[in-house]
Amino acid sequence: MTPKLTNGREIAVYAIAQIVKIALVAVLAGPVVAPLMRSIAGSSNYALAFLVGAGFSLGWAVLALVLFLILRGLVGGTPETITGPGRERAIATSGAEIGAYAIGWVLQYMITLAYTYFAARWVYEQMAGSDKVIFDIISYGPPSVFAAIGLVFFLVVRKAIMGGAASLLLPSLAEDAVERPSGSLGFGDSIAIGFSKYANFRGRARRSEFWWWALFNFLIQVVLNIFDAVVLPGSIIGLSMIAGLGLFIPNLAVSVRRLHDIDKSGWWLLICFIPLAGAIVLLVFDCLRGTPGPNRFGPRTA
Repeated sequence: MTPKLTNGREIAVYAIAQIVKIALVAVLAGPVVAPLMRSIAGSSNYALAFLVGAGFSLGWAVLALVLFLILRGLVGGTPETITGPGRERAIATSGAEIGAYAIGWVLQYMITLAYTYFAARWVYEQMAGSDKVIFDIISYGPPSVFAAIGLVFFLVVRKAIMGGAASLLLPSLAEDAVERPSGSLGFGDSIAIGFSKYANFRGRARRSEFWWWALFNFLIQVVLNIFDAVVLPGSIIGLSMIAGLGLFIPNLAVSVRRLHDIDKSGWWLLICFIPLAGAIVLLVFDCLRGTPGPNRFGPRTA
């Protein structure tokens, strides 16, 4: 039977972590964040203002993640898909789960930015002079809703990454021994392996793993580029660039493992610096079936 992907305790501690984060933001926004952002805005350095703002948001997200993981382990809310049967109270996670959390946070951050740019000012103008209770509800209501949306994104993406398969227990996912010996990987499986082997340049990657991961990167860039064009027009550094930097290492790693699958050294990637011809050669390599049986880089994966 496929293990449950979440439970009531996990959802409860996620909510607690988000409430603590929102409370800290409310306490520190006035005396710390606002003066800093005003000073940067006064210099008209909008790229720096965006980076600082994104940095604060990322810091709050990391704080909420750490608190969530600790509380989840303490109250026994860790799903079996993360720790395995009988270890619900373990304070544990995986690269794939953190990747799912990061994707959920990016989507939540996009919604928050869109609300801030297109709706927040109008909402506050309409509520000017209102009762303090109503004003507080309007102030803290949207962040609470966005946090709930972030939870939904996190659970949905984590489910997609794990593919709903009991065999894809994430602590073991990075081991070649648990990968299916034949057939192709699915979209979720390939994303899970990509994050689990975030900086793993050893072993092999089958064609399906490589191309599903490439599709995932393409979709992320399309969505974020559209968002940058609509919400952050003219910005030097947008979410698409940040995502590209974050995915650079796993992209490089899966490309190296794909070359290993056809029994070629990862150094062949350097051929990409030859204009046009290098890209064509690598494209052909990426389409080739892996060598049958074990090769010098490990056992067969396709």
